[in-house]
Amino acid sequence: MSAEKVFAYPPTKREEYFDDYHGTKVPDPYRWLELDIRSSTEVDSWVKEQRKFCDNFLESLPHREEIKEKFSLMCNYERFSAPWKSGKYYFFYRNDGLQNQAVIYVTESIEPNAPIRPLIDPNQFDKEGNNSLQGVSSSSDGKYLAYGISAGFDWKEWKIVDVETGKTLPDVIKWSKNSTPAWTNDGKGFFYSRYAPPKTETEYYQGINQDQKVYYHRLGTPQSSDVLVYHSPLEPHLVYSTNVSEDGRFLIIAAFKGTTPNNAVFIKDLTEPYGFPIGLISDYESKYSFIGNNGVTLYFVTDFEAPNNRVVSINWTDTSEPRKITEVLPQTDNPLASVSIVNNMLIATYIKDACSLIKVYGINGVFIFDVDLPSIGTAAGFSGKATDTSTFYVFHSFVMAPSILRLDLVSRQSVEFRTAKTQINPEEYITTLEFSTSRDGTKVPLFVVQKKGAELNGKSPLLLSGYGGFGISNTPTFSISIGMWLKMMDGIFVQAVIRGGGEYGNDWHKGGSGKNKQNSFDDFISVAEFLIQKGYCSNETLVIQGTSNAGLLVGAAVVQRPDLFKLAFLSGGVLDMLRYPNYTYGRFWIDEYGDPSKEDEFPIVYKYSPYHNIQKTSYPNIMILTSDSDDRVVPLHCFKYGASLQHNNTGKSVVLLRIEANLGHGLGKPTSKFIQEITDKWSFAAYCLNRVPNL
Repeated sequence: MSAEKVFAYPPTKREEYFDDYHGTKVPDPYRWLELDIRSSTEVDSWVKEQRKFCDNFLESLPHREEIKEKFSLMCNYERFSAPWKSGKYYFFYRNDGLQNQAVIYVTESIEPNAPIRPLIDPNQFDKEGNNSLQGVSSSSDGKYLAYGISAGFDWKEWKIVDVETGKTLPDVIKWSKNSTPAWTNDGKGFFYSRYAPPKTETEYYQGINQDQKVYYHRLGTPQSSDVLVYHSPLEPHLVYSTNVSEDGRFLIIAAFKGTTPNNAVFIKDLTEPYGFPIGLISDYESKYSFIGNNGVTLYFVTDFEAPNNRVVSINWTDTSEPRKITEVLPQTDNPLASVSIVNNMLIATYIKDACSLIKVYGINGVFIFDVDLPSIGTAAGFSGKATDTSTFYVFHSFVMAPSILRLDLVSRQSVEFRTAKTQINPEEYITTLEFSTSRDGTKVPLFVVQKKGAELNGKSPLLLSGYGGFGISNTPTFSISIGMWLKMMDGIFVQAVIRGGGEYGNDWHKGGSGKNKQNSFDDFISVAEFLIQKGYCSNETLVIQGTSNAGLLVGAAVVQRPDLFKLAFLSGGVLDMLRYPNYTYGRFWIDEYGDPSKEDEFPIVYKYSPYHNIQKTSYPNIMILTSDSDDRVVPLHCFKYGASLQHNNTGKSVVLLRIEANLGHGLGKPTSKFIQEITDKWSFAAYCLNRVPNL
């Protein structure tokens, strides 16, 4: 098969459809593709034809079966999560290699030869392995474990298992989204948030989510008997998270207006059974993340007067307005990502140049020691109770498989507990940090991962990724699929640290969000230009990829600079920036992407919206990946963007729509489907780059 072939795509109807935004007529010829496949036979038929075209194309690619065989072998390694303790039990996830889903195990000892037993095996939920565990919460005494079940959807169904007997209780909690049960200390029940049941199947997958409420569920009772704890009927757009303090005295309710971290905080004193939640922080101007308490002193991570975050305390008995805030840990030059309280110490995770930096302080904020990490990379975990003397964390980097370490807070030493053994030898590769210059002069960091001694001749296949959204820090993480790329293609991997993320604090986030969203794309494009200029690759060997918010990044980069890239992989991207607020959680993203309903913001959003800026020109090869049932980034974005590219592309590149069936946004994707997805991506890459894979 030749990459110069002109492709005959399945026909896609175009309509004369226009919207009026503040006096601007905006064409939307593929509006009909917004209909759900369950309510429109026309859209369902179109999806099936696109799926057939994509499948036929991929099946014709050379080396596809060999790539799948090799990648399956690479994926066949044992992997674990860090253990966490409740009562006398330790819990952890384990996948023996090629299991579709990881299994939760339980043990009473973490000694090497201690007996373990499987507690929850999601591989028994369904034959295809689509249903996975999406969140767990153990009661403080370890007697019960609540677990969420989902096929990658944001909707979850919660069940409860008796840890000692392994039997599942009859209790079932439905219509939960972005909520994890918070157990009361007596283990008799938990707090959680939920929505009203959707009225139709289309509403389930596409309906706007609102009127979330906080409830208390007592074990052994039906969900219909759950007690309403908190709801703000005048603010139906709010979403809630719940937490119970370690001593069991306080219920902490955090209320959010969207995905911006700014929130209000309401406290219910659980020693007063008839008391109502009382507002502690109510202005939604800053972030307040509860991390623990010491009696009536409540500790929070906040960005109030601290764009890089700090730790403060608030006395619950203080009735002054506003309440007095006492600084415990001041902000530093490095953003504070998270804090946990273990052994009455504050374990603080900072981000320095997009890598983890761990420091331990006393509860009074006095520095005690630094945690030594193996190299540049990402450390996460550090959970536990104030009375625990040790904690576990996971460390990994681009080519360094995850290691679980146990940190003894008395000796201040970390000891390796478990390490994944893969076919990736980190000693063969080198990771360097470089900086490009964006359009406005901002220095943009990028990590370059390549084989030691590799020649920079502009001919190496280079895979570039980024994220740049929601204040999320894009730190070095291990990926077996990236390992496959490095080995199979003798390639290079680059991770761009662009504005919109949280790697350099709130200012870095705000610099790439809202009215400044274009900066994210400019940063990413500047990295691509830098890589070509430095001889790492050329526009004939440069490949980009991104998922979800990074799917928007890739979609915008392809439209704004189609000359820079040979190939793009775009997964579950937000691509119609005028219509995104109309579906499921889309309205929560307005602070991040801008509000097209506002006259002053519409021109900014319209200018960068990938779908609306596709022109008649030559585009790079592209594989657009989505699911027909994604309930977070609804598939209409990929459908409309892909249809428009297929229509407008004047070049000889190929535009594929790879559409999964009956899966959500990708959370908990079965191992078998993950293997097939990466097989298809790297087979397509070998074809587009005209490379024989090194297998």
